[in-house]
Amino acid sequence: MQKYIFIALIVQLAGCASYVPLSHSSTTPVLRARLEEPDVKIYLQHLENKYEHYVFDLEIDNQGSEAIYLSPQQISFYFSDQRFPRREQTEEGEQYKRLKRKQFVRKPIEVKELYEQKERSRATVATVFALVSVGMMVYDEVKDSKDRSRSHVTEKDVVRAATRDALVSIALTATDIAQKSTQQAQEDSYFLTNAIFTEGKIEACQRKHGKIFLPVGESLRYLRMVVPIENKEYIFDFKHKGTE
Repeated sequence: MQKYIFIALIVQLAGCASYVPLSHSSTTPVLRARLEEPDVKIYLQHLENKYEHYVFDLEIDNQGSEAIYLSPQQISFYFSDQRFPRREQTEEGEQYKRLKRKQFVRKPIEVKELYEQKERSRATVATVFALVSVGMMVYDEVKDSKDRSRSHVTEKDVVRAATRDALVSIALTATDIAQKSTQQAQEDSYFLTNAIFTEGKIEACQRKHGKIFLPVGESLRYLRMVVPIENKEYIFDFKHKGTE
């Protein structure tokens, strides 16, 4: 049993890992990956892990003379326990294996639905805790009233009253936590519209940035993201923070 608990803990901790560019080190603590070309500059940074997703900030600076178009759901990514080879060194067999593991960034509409679902579920939990707390408070008050009406109170009565008070306190604390969690989910959902990277054009000499969401299917030491723009693929490689 302890073995399985330990393995589960490792998986959970791995799922919370932070990804940084390959160039990141103790002497060069770079958190933002960048690719720059004459017509476009692209920046990627892992911000946080939320709702079983890796959240990255994507910024695209269109320095060309024409508009470019990007759908975030066209961005693909792969995980690996070993460093990815350079593109020109990738063999056909490796390309096939990677194709089978290929995943895509969530569509903006899917992310919005996810946030709305989390908001609803947390609101439901908060309501349940609130009802339980009220019920326990009423029950505690009724019992305390009966105890006060007695001419003699036993030690067991005192212990039971203290236990009820403790349970009410725990229920109120849980309700407060659930309500704060609901409020946070509501705020996240409200601000998501302006924070998410949406599908569309980026006009010439304009820049656009926003959050993109990668489902946490697995969490290996290395992550490669491929951003397709105008029939060209821009490759970003990341590693777990602390990995050499």
